[in-house]
Amino acid sequence: MTIPHDKNELTGKTIAGLQKLTRLTIDSARGYSEAANHVSSDELSIAFRAVATHRTYQARGLQRIVALNDREPADGGTSMGAMHRGWLKLRSFVSDGDLAVVEEAVRGEDAIIDAYKSVLLETAGSPMNAMLHAQLAEVKSDREAIQSLRELLEVAA
Repeated sequence: MTIPHDKNELTGKTIAGLQKLTRLTIDSARGYSEAANHVSSDELSIAFRAVATHRTYQARGLQRIVALNDREPADGGTSMGAMHRGWLKLRSFVSDGDLAVVEEAVRGEDAIIDAYKSVLLETAGSPMNAMLHAQLAEVKSDREAIQSLRELLEVAA
């Protein structure tokens, strides 16, 4: 994915959308990093760490664009993301272990996909849409990989 390196004159609406996605991708990166520590499967842990790396890269790209437009980029997640990570920890301890963690990961992927779609609709015609479409494609690919792992766990259960 190419991240634009020059200043774009973005509208306030586009900047707000980029900030929203930045916070969500930071939440996602943190969630996957934490989830990697709460699964017993090495394969899941490796997959979760890879997705966390993808999300960190995406967040940095979004932050760079916001900063290039003379705005202070979001550097933290959301309170909902923190609550979701707490729920993830609780579920991993009191329910089906790895399967519960993967189910929460899929749920989180669905939420971030919806957020990307929403921002793309709100910012149609923005110079950032190509980058956002590329990031959305990466998120969808990660979701498919996590879904495949979920299906393997369901068969094994």
